[in-house]
Formats: sequence, structure tokens, C-alpha cells
Amino acid sequence: METHRGKLGINVTQEKTHRTLWIPMTAELEAAIATWERKGEFLTPNPVGSGFERTQISSRWGRERKRNPALEPLAGLTVHGLGPTAVVRLKRNGHSVPEIEILGHVE
Repeated sequence: METHRGKLGINVTQEKTHRTLWIPMTAELEAAIATWERKGEFLTPNPVGSGFERTQISSRWGRERKRNPALEPLAGLTVHGLGPTAVVRLKRNGHSVPEIEILGHVE
């Protein structure tokens, strides 16, 4: 995680274009991550300490969404649908359109 223009976020490499993107975090996500025990470079490492594959993330998202009452408002969302949802939340939290455009989901 790093700060860019005063906002905390992460750098990720887009799979399709291989572009490095900076993704800002909401205040709620920052607060949640601050409570996590960090091991290594990944925010949520798999049991052996490396990153998850896309299918593993989708599977775990589905399980967590079903068992966690706090995720009930996201009941029908797939992992792919989280991007547009994040854009709406970023806009509500004061991020500019140019900051959000890097996600590829601006209206």
C-alpha cells in the first residue's frame, strides 16, 4: 500500500493490458485493513503465503458472501461486479473522475 495525492491505495498490474494501475481505497477499507495481521507482500495471502488465483478469489467470495451477514447488501454481486460498485463508492468518497478512470468503469 502507498499514498498517492494524499490517498491510500495499491498498485496492481492489469491482466489484459499489463498496465500498472493505482487503485485508491475507501476510508472503510483502510479501517478494515488496519485491523488485519499482515504477512508478506499480499493483503490477503493464500495459506502458503502467495497470491490467490482468480478462480480461488471467486470461490472464496461466494462462500464469504453467503456466511457473512454484513455482506447481505452485496448478495447478487460477482467478483467482476465489485469493480463498478467500487467506482460508485469512490465517487461518493470524493475521488475525481480522472482517478477513477484508471479502473475502466467510469460512466
